[in-house]
Amino acid sequence: MVVGDLGTGVCNMKLKVYRGTGLLSESTLLDLPTGLVSFLMDLHEPRTPAIAVASGPFIYVYKNLRPYFKFTLPSLEVNPLEQDVWSQAKE
Repeated sequence: MVVGDLGTGVCNMKLKVYRGTGLLSESTLLDLPTGLVSFLMDLHEPRTPAIAVASGPFIYVYKNLRPYFKFTLPSLEVNPLEQDVWSQAKE
C-alpha cells in the first residue's frame, strides 16, 4: 500500500510504502502530495510498477522505491471566472 502522508501541511510530508503492517519505504516530499498513481513503465518481464506523485508543480516518478525522474509542469494562468468562484467560496 502506498500512502501520501500530509505531515503538518507545511513540513514533514512523506511518501510511505507499506507491506502488510510494516513500513517498507519512506521518502520525503518537498510539497503537499495532491495525487498518486501506480503504473507499469517497463515492457520487459518482470514488469515492476512505478509510482507517480503529483506535488506542487512537479510529478515525481519512483521506480524500485527510489526517486527516478522529476517532471516540471508548465505554469498556467488561472481563469478569472474560476478565481472569482474560489474567492466567493472562501468568504
